[in-house]
Amino acid sequence: MPEQYAQTPVMVMSSSDAPADHETAEKHAALIYFRKSSWLSRFMELGKLVKGILTVVRPVSSSFPIRTSEGA
Repeated sequence: MPEQYAQTPVMVMSSSDAPADHETAEKHAALIYFRKSSWLSRFMELGKLVKGILTVVRPVSSSFPIRTSEGA
C-alpha cells in the first residue's frame, strides 16, 4: 500500500457475518465492519459510523478496535 494512504480510514460493508470475513477486514486495518441489514433503522446507523470516522481526530499511532454492526 502506498505510504500516502497509510492513514486512510477503512470501513467494510458486507452482508456476511462469517468470522473469516471479520478476520480479513481486521487484517487489512478496517476500523469498522458493518453488517448490512434489511432493516432500514439498522442500515441508517451507517451514517453515524461514517460521521464518527470522519470527525474523529486521532494520533498516527492510535489503533481502533474493529466494531460490528449486527443486523437482521
